[in-house]
Amino acid sequence: MRATVIAFIVNIALLFFSYRLVVMGGGLEALGLWSTLMAWIFLIRMGDIGMTSATVRYVSRLELAEHGPDTRRYVDTGIGMNGVLFFVLSIVGYLAFSALIGTLVPGDAEAQAAAVAILPVMFLSFFLTNISGLVLSSLRAIHLGYMSAWLTVAGSLVQLVLVVTLVPRIGLLGLAMGQLGSTC
Repeated sequence: MRATVIAFIVNIALLFFSYRLVVMGGGLEALGLWSTLMAWIFLIRMGDIGMTSATVRYVSRLELAEHGPDTRRYVDTGIGMNGVLFFVLSIVGYLAFSALIGTLVPGDAEAQAAAVAILPVMFLSFFLTNISGLVLSSLRAIHLGYMSAWLTVAGSLVQLVLVVTLVPRIGLLGLAMGQLGSTC
């Protein structure tokens, strides 16, 4: 319980400092660009078709002591299948977004150039975030939620350090790299 509360508090601090730094460095336009791209990217999650939650639901029904090797195989299969799915969704999404950047970010050529520069990092982060989400959910499913929470805290702290270090120097690319760093 304590780890979950700490994870919640660290995530709130992360969001506050991250977005505050983006606004200070690039203004509301930069934050708007980030929000727009994230909204479009996470729209791709509709391609998930429920495999992530199905894996976790199935694993959580098993008694770990009784079905240990089977549980591991189910989790590994879920991670593998979701890895392939999100890899394909990320590649297709990146190619589509790159081709349609003028539609996704209309008008401002400078904003479009910034978007094109950060899209690869954002899609890599999207891919890794979804895989790490499955790993963290699997830990909760096998009754190791405290490990999931502590890993979330560690990832958020890494992201916070990267954001505070990189956003003032390289703007939105620093925010994207911070987000990527939290998943590794």
